[in-house]
Amino acid sequence: MQKFKSSSKLDARLDYTDALKYIRENIILNKGHVYLDYSASALAFGPIEKRIRELLPYLANTHSNSSTHAQLMSLIYDEAKTRLKKILKLEANFALLCNFPNSSSAIKRAQEILGVYIPPKLKEILHPKPLGVCLHGGFEHHSNEISWRESLLKSEGVSLDTNLEFSLENTQAKIDTLKNKGALKGIKLASFNLASNVTGLIAPFKDLSPLLRKEDFIVMYDLAASAPHLLVEGRYFDIASYASHKLLGAASASSLLAFDTRLYDATLPPSFAGGGSIKYANSLTQEYFLDIERREEAGTLDILGLVRTALAFQLVDEVGFSYIELKEQALRQVLLYELKNIPAISIYGESYKSATACISFNVAGISPYSLSYMLSSEYNIQTRAGCSCAGPYGHELLGLKAKSFKDLDEKPGWLRVSPHFCESLENIYYFLDSLTKSVRILRNKMA
Repeated sequence: MQKFKSSSKLDARLDYTDALKYIRENIILNKGHVYLDYSASALAFGPIEKRIRELLPYLANTHSNSSTHAQLMSLIYDEAKTRLKKILKLEANFALLCNFPNSSSAIKRAQEILGVYIPPKLKEILHPKPLGVCLHGGFEHHSNEISWRESLLKSEGVSLDTNLEFSLENTQAKIDTLKNKGALKGIKLASFNLASNVTGLIAPFKDLSPLLRKEDFIVMYDLAASAPHLLVEGRYFDIASYASHKLLGAASASSLLAFDTRLYDATLPPSFAGGGSIKYANSLTQEYFLDIERREEAGTLDILGLVRTALAFQLVDEVGFSYIELKEQALRQVLLYELKNIPAISIYGESYKSATACISFNVAGISPYSLSYMLSSEYNIQTRAGCSCAGPYGHELLGLKAKSFKDLDEKPGWLRVSPHFCESLENIYYFLDSLTKSVRILRNKMA
C-alpha cells in the first residue's frame, strides 16, 4: 500500500479524534469488513439500537390515552418530531410527516397532497391535461425526475453547464423560455435534488431558492443525498423530502416530508382516509382531524423508526455539519488524488468544487459490476455498481445518446464509493490497494 500514501497535509486534516473513534467503534458491521456504500443506505449504530431496545418493553400503538404504554409512546413520538423540527430548522408553518420507508414515498405523498398525481390506470381513463409545470435539475435521482414525468405536470429539465455543473444561468434561461412560450400557466413547481448520489455535486440552493421564488415557483427539494452532509434550513424551501436511511444509525428508519401548511387544503379529505386520521365516523358520514400531521399519517405509526431517525439526525447535529464537511472534503481529496494513479480510470465530476465524498468512476475495459463484486467477495469491501438510479445524468456523464437500450451492459454504469465522514484512512488505503489488485486480476483474466 506504499503507493497510496497521501501527502502529510491531507493526513493532518484527517487526524483521529476520540469522537471519530467512538463513532467507528459503535458502527454495527461484520469485523474485518469495510462499508463504502453510504449513499445507498447507512449502517446501524450501537448506541441508537441500545436506546431502541430500552423502549421495547413499553412498546404500544399510539392514538390512545387509555393505557400508560400508549400514552408513553405518543409522548415519545411527539418528542421525536419536536427534536427533528428543531434540528432541521423547520419553522412553525411546517408540518413534518413521517411513516415513509424512503424519500420516494415522501415525494409521492407530496404529489398527492398537491393534487398532481393519480394512478396510471386512472390517467389512462381520464386523459387529463397538464395542470402546470414541474422544473427539475440535471442530476436528479429517478424518483425526482421520472415520477414527475408521470405526474399531471409537464416536466421541464434544466440542463447542466458545459462542465456538467449546476447552472443558475441555465435555470433562469429555462424559466424565461417557458414564459415566452406562454407555458407557465397553472401550478408552477420546481423540484430539485440538492446533491447528486453519483458525483456528490451540490446545488447552490442559497441562490437557487430566491431565484425560484422571484418567479413564483413552489420550491421543493429532494434532500435524500444531501441531508447526511449539509443542513438545508426550512426557510429555503416549501416542501422537502428526507431519506433517513442514509444517515448512520437510521437503518429501517422513518423517512420524512416537510410540508408548508400554507399549501395544504384542509377543506379536502386527507390523501388517504385511514385509521388515525378520522376523528369520527358512522355509517353515513365521517369527520377528519384538522391537524395536518394527524390527517396525513393514517394507520399504525412507525414509532421506533421515527425514534431512530431523530437520534440519527441528533448524532450529525452534535458532530456539527461544518466538521462533517471538513472531514468529507479531506476524504474526497484523498480518494481523487489516489484514484488517478490507476491506469485508464475515468472519474466523474472530479473537478467539482462543491461536492460530498461520493465518487463514481470506471476503469476502461473492466465491468464496474465485476469490479464491485470482486471487492466484496475477495476483500470484504462493500461498494455499489450501476447507474445509481440516475440514468439521465449518467448519459450526460458518459456522453451517451438518449435512446432505448436492450442490453443492460450498454446502459450507464459505474462503480461508486461513498464513505462515512468518520471513515479511517487505514480503510481508505485498504480500499485503494484492493481496487488496484482487483483491476490487475480482472485485466489478466481478459488477456
